[in-house]
Amino acid sequence: MGKAIRPSSTGGLRGDSDRPARPPSRIVWGSIGAAVTAILFLIFRVGAEPPPPGKVLEVIPAHALGTWQTEDPRYAGRLIFVMDDQVLLDRGPENEPGGGSLIEARGWVEGEDEIIRFEVLGPEGREMIEFVFAPPGLMHLRNPEDVIWTRQEQTNSSEGL
Repeated sequence: MGKAIRPSSTGGLRGDSDRPARPPSRIVWGSIGAAVTAILFLIFRVGAEPPPPGKVLEVIPAHALGTWQTEDPRYAGRLIFVMDDQVLLDRGPENEPGGGSLIEARGWVEGEDEIIRFEVLGPEGREMIEFVFAPPGLMHLRNPEDVIWTRQEQTNSSEGL
């Protein structure tokens, strides 16, 4: 036998399959909500940057402060100045100085080297400058790492700063 046919309120006939659908249960809506939340989390988390290395330095270590120079002929006459509130790079007479006001300094150890990353705000925007300290009084930048810089002896004058 077939389906039962009954008169509809509009005067026609309708079968059992014409009943209005039941609204989805709370379990279905909860599952949909959880899936949407998980997808949004993954979308926004994938684009997030990993936390920076090391710990924030409240005070710049004394061995990092001062004026740094190199004997590398490619950088003749150029200096790096590290102060409590700024890091400046003398890029030579034909270029504007680099670096700027200190935003944050972070420090950590890699093998036997001490790393200090300075985040500065200068004319070109935010910039990261990493110093790698090996023996006391010597350092190189992360890039270029083949240029060794030596800390100049401190004098009573503030010449060059």
